[in-house]
Amino acid sequence: DNFRRLMRWIVPLSAGLYGAFALLAPLLMPLLGEEYIPALPVIRVLCLYGFITALGGAFGPLYRTLRMLRAMLATKILALGLAALPGLALMRAAGPVGGAWTVNLVFALTVGATVGLVWPRLRRLAQDQRRAGTDR
Repeated sequence: DNFRRLMRWIVPLSAGLYGAFALLAPLLMPLLGEEYIPALPVIRVLCLYGFITALGGAFGPLYRTLRMLRAMLATKILALGLAALPGLALMRAAGPVGGAWTVNLVFALTVGATVGLVWPRLRRLAQDQRRAGTDR
């Protein structure tokens, strides 16, 4: 229940923060100097990375708490493996922007796998706690 409440805050706040930054970045970049403007497409794509890692960051401690470190390592290796070829193609086709999309892909796969592994375990633990509380 606590984790669900946490996610209810993290999702809209991080979406709002990184979404706002992606929208405001074109206005802010010229203030830094004209030489930074070419980085704008990469920065906007990496705003999605910020959102993904905000979600994934909440799951990281759960791996340790639930003693699932091997699963965490496996998800990271699997995500890198799955993203390698599409990532190379993206980088060849779109350069730095393709690299940014590759980073997003790796972390989206990692967070997706994390949710798939951790969420069912959290639900089982919550059900066990509810049963233990009602049996007393």
